[in-house]
Amino acid sequence: MRTALSEEESYPKKRLRVISIVAAYALFGGLWIILSDRLLSFFIKDAETITRFQTYKGWFYVVITSLLLYLLISLYVKTLQNLILRLKDLVAERDDHLSSLSKEISGREKAENEVFTAQRYWEDTFQAIGHAVTIVDADYNILMVNLAAAMALGDSVEHLKGKKCYQLFHNSELPADSCPLKKLLETGHLELAEIAIEALGGTYLVSCTPIFDEEGRIKKIIHIATDISEKKKIEEALRQSEERYRMLVDNVFFGLFIADPSDGRFLFINQKLHEMCGYSKEEFLSLRAWDIIHPGEHQMLSDRFEEILHAGADTSISKYTCIRKDNSLIRLEISSAPVIHEGKVALQALVNDATQSEELEGRLRQAQKMEAIGTLAGGIAHDFNNILTAIIGYGELAEFHVYNNPKGLQDLKEILKAGNRAKELVKQILAFSRKSEYYELMPIYLHPIIKEVLKLLRASLPATIEIRTSIAEESDAVIADPTQIHQVLMNLCTNAAYAMMEKGGVLEITLSEVETFTDQQLIDPELTPGKYIMLTVSDTGHGIPDEIIGKIFDPYFTTKKKDVGTGMGLAVVQGIVKSYGGRISVFSEKDKGSTFAVYFPCVKRDKSENLEATDDPIPTGHERILFIDDEVALSSLWKKTLESLGYSVETTSISPDALNIFRSQPEDFDIIITDMTMPHLTGADLAMQIRKIRPDIPIILCTGYSSSINENKAKAMGINAFMAKPLTTRELAKRLREVLDSSGLQHG
Repeated sequence: MRTALSEEESYPKKRLRVISIVAAYALFGGLWIILSDRLLSFFIKDAETITRFQTYKGWFYVVITSLLLYLLISLYVKTLQNLILRLKDLVAERDDHLSSLSKEISGREKAENEVFTAQRYWEDTFQAIGHAVTIVDADYNILMVNLAAAMALGDSVEHLKGKKCYQLFHNSELPADSCPLKKLLETGHLELAEIAIEALGGTYLVSCTPIFDEEGRIKKIIHIATDISEKKKIEEALRQSEERYRMLVDNVFFGLFIADPSDGRFLFINQKLHEMCGYSKEEFLSLRAWDIIHPGEHQMLSDRFEEILHAGADTSISKYTCIRKDNSLIRLEISSAPVIHEGKVALQALVNDATQSEELEGRLRQAQKMEAIGTLAGGIAHDFNNILTAIIGYGELAEFHVYNNPKGLQDLKEILKAGNRAKELVKQILAFSRKSEYYELMPIYLHPIIKEVLKLLRASLPATIEIRTSIAEESDAVIADPTQIHQVLMNLCTNAAYAMMEKGGVLEITLSEVETFTDQQLIDPELTPGKYIMLTVSDTGHGIPDEIIGKIFDPYFTTKKKDVGTGMGLAVVQGIVKSYGGRISVFSEKDKGSTFAVYFPCVKRDKSENLEATDDPIPTGHERILFIDDEVALSSLWKKTLESLGYSVETTSISPDALNIFRSQPEDFDIIITDMTMPHLTGADLAMQIRKIRPDIPIILCTGYSSSINENKAKAMGINAFMAKPLTTRELAKRLREVLDSSGLQHG
């Protein structure tokens, strides 16, 4: 365009150049006429010559002017040709320029169309965005808003423009401190925040992105609010689900862990396993399974991991010895199975502390042994009591025949004394096996029982244990059962001996009287003021640790090795002592020993009174007795004994025969005395059959030992008296007289 203008501007100059040629030609012609005439007249005076030269001058003028004209025309033509060529170039340039201009105009129109299309596309996209999008300026004014935001706010797009965003979204007069747009204006960076937007009725993830002008100032902010209310609900539900799962996993009664079978590392543990083993969860996750398992069981654990890793093993249950953080050992029952954890094969295990169950199994085995011993003891006691009944009965019967022979009488008394000791020993065997219920409380002195226990202990204790005693033989009596006192003392002494079994020591037993007063500090706060017999058992063993001394009286608590104790000894002792109104206390020092002190309430009796003997005459009678015992020797013994006391006695060793005898003559007998354990018909069954024939007949039931009957059961059946063998003449005669007298029959 600029080239074309320059050519147009030069066109007047070209016109001026043509005029200049004409002017030059005219000037030359004029000057030629003027000057040539003057020169001719100056140099030539002859008129004819001048005329002739005038002709020459004319032709010369024509030639000269023609040449000049030729030169000027040639110059002009050449200039004109150049001009034409230039014009052609200009025309070509103009054509090119017009073509490019046309293209430019076409491109601009296309660009404008594309811009329009893009703008329309952007606006359509902006309006179609499902999230609430607004564009605001730095003063919080809304410049643009999409349909989603307008619908959420319940207003039109045009009506929302120009309003403050915080007024619309939060119904407030100022932006909140947590507003991400406010933070963006402070930091100049993208800001994100989770905000509860009241106007939109939910929780939104809000992002604010700055748009800067040419000078780097914030011009606009794109504000996008994404509704995450459902997501938050799902996250909260997931969190609660995970919390419930975690609570469940951590509060189950068994341990739970997941381990990598390739290296034994713990990947997950629950709270219960932490409590079982003592390691924190962080410590567990830095350990391998072999670190907490006894070395002797490492191979078994490795084999299990190998099965999980390569063989795809099924669920397996095994027991392992675990080394706790405090180096104590517990037994764990582990049920393991393969699982996929984080895309890899892992071992998942349920862990149960089997220490107590194994202890209980051991106690159960011990209880079963005791049950077997008890069953054996019961059988032995039944037969042995029958034998003792014969020994004691015939010994007492023999006393009548050698009454005038002091030496023979003394020998018989020793036999009877030994028989009575054997009788008490059977009671102790039954008590030890928990088969005896024949406890009888009576005033007794403790020192004879102590001496008897010491005789038994000396034979069983090693020579490294020395026994020392300090027994106050003049101490008062206590109300107790001799067999139970024997059991108390044996338990305390055997425990003391066990504490000294390895290194030896001194076992000391003392018996003394003590008295407590209301105005003084009591020996034991639980004791009521008064007079007590104090029995102490002391040892010089290893002592009882402070952390367990409060548990030693708990049932089944024991520190003895497996299969050595049941854990019931001290619990039984405490139960017996408390049943007598007494108390037991313990004092112990580590590596110095322990002392158990047992307090029994005293009985106010004359110390000169012999509690073990009586001079009361043996009761007699004349009534008719039917005596049944399957031991012929005992039937014969009691026939002779009772007849010596004035009774009329008919005996039989076969219980069905006894029933037939009574059925044939029920009024011929005043009382029935029957053994319990007999073939064909037991004493209890025989008593029931006899009562059907004669309901008022008194019955005494005797037994060497029976697990199916005791005194309470006998009373419930209507039996008048229940007696435990071996029987003595005095005991049977006394009970026989009591039953007969209470039945209304008179002694003649």
